[in-house]
Amino acid sequence: MVLAVSLPLTFITRLVAMAFWPAIGGRVTVVDWYGQTVLVSLAYVCLYAILPEVRIAPRTARPPVATDGPEILRHLPPRLGSDLLCLSMEDHYVRLHTQQGSVLVLMSLG
Repeated sequence: MVLAVSLPLTFITRLVAMAFWPAIGGRVTVVDWYGQTVLVSLAYVCLYAILPEVRIAPRTARPPVATDGPEILRHLPPRLGSDLLCLSMEDHYVRLHTQQGSVLVLMSLG
């Protein structure tokens, strides 16, 4: 598959390179260019096959901290604790302030 995909890629990259560096056409043959394209493509395919754990995992929602009490405390992350000092309105968001910091939550102040 790498050999087949590298063929059109060879001509595309060679045309682009010759547009920027016209002298390169006489120094590197099409066969050499194809060989380099195959090697680079093969390296990418091998890395993709060998390192599957590097792929980005989907984000998971954080579990709410407080299960009892006011619903607004469920929006506080654990690092900020549960002692709410004040609320401030910022457009369509509410900023929840504690002694450890603050967090911006998409919700109405009402």
